[in-house]
Amino acid sequence: MIKRLLAEAFSTKNRINRARFVRNTLIGIGLIPIYIGFLLILPRELRGNRILTSIFFLVTFLVLISLFAQSFKRLKDIGASVFWVFAIFLPLGNLIVYIYLASTLGTKGPNKFGPDSLEKLS
Repeated sequence: MIKRLLAEAFSTKNRINRARFVRNTLIGIGLIPIYIGFLLILPRELRGNRILTSIFFLVTFLVLISLFAQSFKRLKDIGASVFWVFAIFLPLGNLIVYIYLASTLGTKGPNKFGPDSLEKLS
């Protein structure tokens, strides 16, 4: 089960439908404030700890990689170029790309990236 979850989180293969994209993205984004909250309740002497800081940056990096993977799969589902994922680095680009990916229907039937992401749900 954990292997399947990790594969879904970090793989860029195949396509992903809108509902799974929104769910996975919200989970990834939701992990960061939870972790920041955890850091804030730590005793003051542990807050500057290099190991904890390194873990924080590692978790943040893994969440960002997962968010990129989800965006790649969603772009494949709608038949768009995966280079649009780089618009995330533009001011307000991340919000615009997210709204676009969350609201645009995927291509019906198989495309060059794999089978229809909704076929499994039918």
